[in-house]
Amino acid sequence: MKRFIISVIAFCLLFVTFGFAQDNINIINNATYGVDVRSQYLGVIGSVCYDEPVAQHDLFVSFAHNIYAELWVSHNFDGGQNGGQEVDYFCGWDNNRFNIGMAYVDLNKLWRSGDDMLYPYVKWTQKMDAGISVYAEVDGVIDLNVSNNTGMLGQIGANFSTLESKKFGIVGNAHLLYDDGVFQGKEGLISFFSAGIEYHLTKKTTVRIVNVKFISPLAAAEDRETEHSLSSGLSIGF
Repeated sequence: MKRFIISVIAFCLLFVTFGFAQDNINIINNATYGVDVRSQYLGVIGSVCYDEPVAQHDLFVSFAHNIYAELWVSHNFDGGQNGGQEVDYFCGWDNNRFNIGMAYVDLNKLWRSGDDMLYPYVKWTQKMDAGISVYAEVDGVIDLNVSNNTGMLGQIGANFSTLESKKFGIVGNAHLLYDDGVFQGKEGLISFFSAGIEYHLTKKTTVRIVNVKFISPLAAAEDRETEHSLSSGLSIGF
């Protein structure tokens, strides 16, 4: 519990520091809520966190001066405390080129100091033509229970979308992830690919009709296998 309290305080101090550095932190620019139902939960390092269906919710709020806060929740449908249960809290600064932030990751022992982590990250994004953007990201993983989960992740990738000027289109992502062995796993390089069909129901409502995600280890990472998941969902802007 002590580590949990210290982590929450550190997370809040980071957000307050952003607030004092800027004026009018209480002005909300926009907010978006999204929900997806997935056939299984594939984690950020290419492993299966939970091999049964989950619902995953996301609430994103942007404030003045590029500051944002985000709440991400995953839950299963059987009510058990397992890998399908997770709550992540984010805050950071994003000017559409650089995204710098911190996440507090509350894993399956919800609201208890179980396998929780701090997750600082820095991301660079460059928009290209034809709805394509490329990015590079470096993430730290700080285990709050000191059980060899601390490490680093790095990734490069690209996003694609035909939705900017259309009501109906295709979105996709492809990226390579380097895992230096966090979460007591094997060091290695993992490939990620996802593609989906989306429809702008209204100006602020998007229906994610279907999305398929594939993960496959490329080098080392012997503890992971090729996996896939299917999902559908929607997002609503406010």
